[in-house]
Amino acid sequence: MQPTGGEANVYQAGELKAFVLKTDTFGVVRNVSMPSQRLSAAFAQKLYQYGQLAAFKLDHRYTGASGPGFSDELVAPTGAMDLVLQPVTGDAVVVPAGRAAFIRTMLPLVGDCPELAAQITKGKVGRQHMRQILQTYASWQKLNSLPTSN
Repeated sequence: MQPTGGEANVYQAGELKAFVLKTDTFGVVRNVSMPSQRLSAAFAQKLYQYGQLAAFKLDHRYTGASGPGFSDELVAPTGAMDLVLQPVTGDAVVVPAGRAAFIRTMLPLVGDCPELAAQITKGKVGRQHMRQILQTYASWQKLNSLPTSN
């Protein structure tokens, strides 16, 4: 970040929650397990959020920076991108494209919603339907949340 006429300030992913660059919002995804390593924090472009889950596009060009949670080697080919879900609490999850891996990944996240569990298991929705999945899950959670007692 460089204020007009000032010196540049460099921030690592663990030091910020979000920032805006032109018209895109970037946030921090936490504890992302990649095939070759685990990133404790990485900047990713925020796509949308519904309820307790936010979807991000993780561009691997930015995971090769040095600093906490980063290595000097890229974890995937330059230009590779992943769809990542970040729950409000807990670790981020890379959403796989393959059906079996998608089912294994998504059922723990949204499988308590019977409608989504059935659609995911039967292959009626996949990674390309992520916005619809998160919208459905957020609506279901809102309708099925239990009132808290004091």
